[in-house]
Amino acid sequence: MAIKRSIEDLPSAAPREGRPPARNNFVAEALAQKWFDEYIARGEQHLGLAIPDAGPWRASWAGKRCDRDLFYALRGDEESNPNTIADYWRFGLGKKVHEMLQEVVEGLFPDAESELDIDLRPVGIPGSAHSDLVFTYKGKRTLVEIKTAGGFRFKMATTGMRGPAEGPSHGHVVQAAVAAAALGCEQVVICYLAMENLSPQMADFSDTEAGRFAAEWHFTTEALMPFVIEERDRVNAMLAHIEADTLPPRQLHDPTEVPVGAVVVDPLAPRNRGRWQLRDGEDIADHGETWICGYCNQRDRCARDGA
Repeated sequence: MAIKRSIEDLPSAAPREGRPPARNNFVAEALAQKWFDEYIARGEQHLGLAIPDAGPWRASWAGKRCDRDLFYALRGDEESNPNTIADYWRFGLGKKVHEMLQEVVEGLFPDAESELDIDLRPVGIPGSAHSDLVFTYKGKRTLVEIKTAGGFRFKMATTGMRGPAEGPSHGHVVQAAVAAAALGCEQVVICYLAMENLSPQMADFSDTEAGRFAAEWHFTTEALMPFVIEERDRVNAMLAHIEADTLPPRQLHDPTEVPVGAVVVDPLAPRNRGRWQLRDGEDIADHGETWICGYCNQRDRCARDGA
């Protein structure tokens, strides 16, 4: 016979003592600051245009999915929220991974070419791009875009941790698409390399151990052409705003994050996010928050400039 008895009077486990890091982290801080000082002294924070004469747009700005952010970048405005030592540490790690891979790219495929400078004017975009790798695979000219990703971002892209796998970011897809179209490549591979490994159980999308830190997605350039056309029109529209000295609205262009036509109404919303709305005339058809504003280098300027 089962005995029913309350366990409320039983002693509970003692809470574990935390072990937070020291605030006076004189060793780690000194190491980080010394690295940062030398990084800045070498000028590694400045990335030159692949082909300066081609125009002001650089392919990495495909990550600027807000029209206002792209407008400021094309106009050459000083950043109101510039990168910090933490941002440059992330960039520096990513660069080291790229340098490590460049050492093994040569000879990987028979006709492989790496670090190509690409003129984007053939697809109507006044700008240029760098390509990580271009080669022929099964008779098709293929462009490869290699990106490093933090552990959480890699999990979201590749696993069902919080719903279906998200895949690569829309900005990365656009960046690769415009470069592939300008070069006449027939297909695109976007490769993510994680800065930390997945567990073997989480990496069930792969049949190899490399899948714990490496994943890729394949696209035909033809299927991505609508994104190329949209980016072409968007870049030229922002240049027209600069020419006319008019401020564009904060419209977002990321169908994986927000509905088409969504506009940021408050870039300084709480929790380091931005608040957007989608309007149908005078009515609000949809609304929500976006992480885009929290990572924007012009967040304060945008708020000051108003809608």
